[in-house]
Amino acid sequence: MKIAFVTEHFNPGKGGQETYMNDFTKFLISEGHEVHFYTQDKHENQEKLFFHQVSVSGLFVKLRWLQWVFFAKEAKRLADLEGVDILMGTGKCMGVNVFQPHGGTVRASHRQNALLVRNPLHTLLKNFFNTLSPKHIVAKRIETLQYSNKNCQFVAISEMVKAHMNEFYKIPQEKITLVYNGINTSKFSPATDEERLQARKDLGLPESDLIFSTVAHNFKLKGVREIIEATVEISKTRKDFKIVIAGNGKQKHFKALAEKLNVSEQILFLGAVSNPEKVYTASDVYVQATWYDPCSLVVLESLAAGLPTITTKFNGAGELIENGKSGFVVSRPDALKELSETMLKLFDSELRKQIGEKARQTVKDRTLENNFKQMLSVFKKIS
Repeated sequence: MKIAFVTEHFNPGKGGQETYMNDFTKFLISEGHEVHFYTQDKHENQEKLFFHQVSVSGLFVKLRWLQWVFFAKEAKRLADLEGVDILMGTGKCMGVNVFQPHGGTVRASHRQNALLVRNPLHTLLKNFFNTLSPKHIVAKRIETLQYSNKNCQFVAISEMVKAHMNEFYKIPQEKITLVYNGINTSKFSPATDEERLQARKDLGLPESDLIFSTVAHNFKLKGVREIIEATVEISKTRKDFKIVIAGNGKQKHFKALAEKLNVSEQILFLGAVSNPEKVYTASDVYVQATWYDPCSLVVLESLAAGLPTITTKFNGAGELIENGKSGFVVSRPDALKELSETMLKLFDSELRKQIGEKARQTVKDRTLENNFKQMLSVFKKIS
């Protein structure tokens, strides 16, 4: 088959989605397929791998929403000229026949983002101004056009995303295939005590404290504020722990919050890390108090690393966790009592061991290879 991907940017190693697409491409080529990319980035063609640069210039560059429209239309036009069998999109695109939105639906994302504003009046104002924003209007319009495509097969990366496809766009069940994200279960695996100690030394973390960690870039969306607030309750009874926050999110506001709440001694910011597996290795518990994650890769990775993992019902990856047995799923990030009590439970080393072992078993079959095979089955079904 001649399989093509539409993606604004393709820089393997820079982001989870782009790394995934790079690995998927290698798999498809190994299976004898020809792969094409329609992207704004310039790349050299390789054997059975072809790049088509969609150049965006002028006003389209300055206005993000215009850039989306131009890129989506031009990528579709070029793909039609090439005559590909499968045209797959994972973001803002038009006319693809396989749509797997890694970021979930735009409408669900907007709804969840509105929950971040705690003041009801501010939430109301935010929703009002969003209805007038060209960026929001165009994002929803592009998505509506894609979901109205009767020749498209939709792929949801979680039951939550599948439900949102039906809720917002009335997509029938038979048009949606559920394919959870896959991970490298060899790269992310349980650490030995020696490996944990070494990782802590490498990252400058205390050897004996209980380490709760989170890896994120958008600190606000991923619940860093709520984790810091939950720390206040935990620190009333325990001092032998640290909250380790890795990622290139904006730290200033969250450091100020920790100081204001008198828990700055418990909160450590690592900044951007090139190897998140080392953070998992150094940790005892992973916490992702997210407001919205279609199917969080970092949660799947932490489970594979054998870490007791806490997330929320707003994370599609939480569907794979048996609450209280292979991890914990709290109702909301701002359910601070529930979050802090769950974290306090995991000071019990025996409980951590039991849950960590079951966590690994939960995702041991969620490999990249199995994910690629499922996606290829979708392609074959419609080609």
